[in-house]
Amino acid sequence: MNGQQITLRENQGRGGWIAACGLCLLAAMWAVGCAPDHRIGLEEFMQMQQERQAALPTEEAATAEAAALVARQMGPYRVGPNDVLQVTLTGADPAALFPPVEVRVDREGSILMPIVGKIPVGNLELGEVENAIVGAYVPSVMKDLELVVHVELIMPETTHVLVHGAVLQPGLVPLRRTERNLLYAIVGAGGVSDMASGIATLRRICRPEEPVTLDLTKPEQLRAALTLEPLEDGDIVLVEAAPVNQIIVGGLVNAPRPQVYPPRTQITALQAIAVAGGLRTDVTPREATLIRRMPDGTDAHV
Repeated sequence: MNGQQITLRENQGRGGWIAACGLCLLAAMWAVGCAPDHRIGLEEFMQMQQERQAALPTEEAATAEAAALVARQMGPYRVGPNDVLQVTLTGADPAALFPPVEVRVDREGSILMPIVGKIPVGNLELGEVENAIVGAYVPSVMKDLELVVHVELIMPETTHVLVHGAVLQPGLVPLRRTERNLLYAIVGAGGVSDMASGIATLRRICRPEEPVTLDLTKPEQLRAALTLEPLEDGDIVLVEAAPVNQIIVGGLVNAPRPQVYPPRTQITALQAIAVAGGLRTDVTPREATLIRRMPDGTDAHV
């Protein structure tokens, strides 16, 4: 239950009050005796819920596609221009080799190694870079030598973006060349906190008047986030906090009042009544009305 109200009454003939309690709703007073009963039955409400659940499997394909895209985007790092690599060559005869060298990837995506010259490594994983170096030296340079190459990324080209809001470590986040998207930015800020709503807003330093807001809990918007132009120095990411889970219990309970819980906390009607001190004993409540805010913005009175 989130942003809902439960009202306990003795019977339909007694006066009472109902407050619709979404985040932006105002309490309203009304008398049951002079207003038509526009509530729906429990069976009709449960049927509505079942129809909503039946529509969910249609999103499975989109979710799987988004998960595959995330896996590709969050995969191993691929080197690119301005990355600095340390290359170590070892073999059976150390005297025939040279000490570890630091090389910078040029704009064409190549590194310059002793003897063999340029080796294309752009957009390769570190293991693939090692294989490319081995292929450049063996067998043309080192025919009889068993060569082992180790490549380490020691200074990647980085972009700094500001991430704030409902994240664990807000602040400037350095992003390597292949990590300049919303997901890496949020992960670099420690990930989302328990208060996060899943909605993120990007303001680009070059176009601050054109913010982009995406709900990363929805597969189609998650795909859109991963296909945005790469982030640039000075871009700002805001992870919005979720509204608190507020439930109002009124009527024939001992402690009628709003109840506030952390976002996404699941509370049943009986639990909410118990927190409200339970039912009054001087009267006999015969029914309860649940007001639930539906996805289309309307209120269902059950």
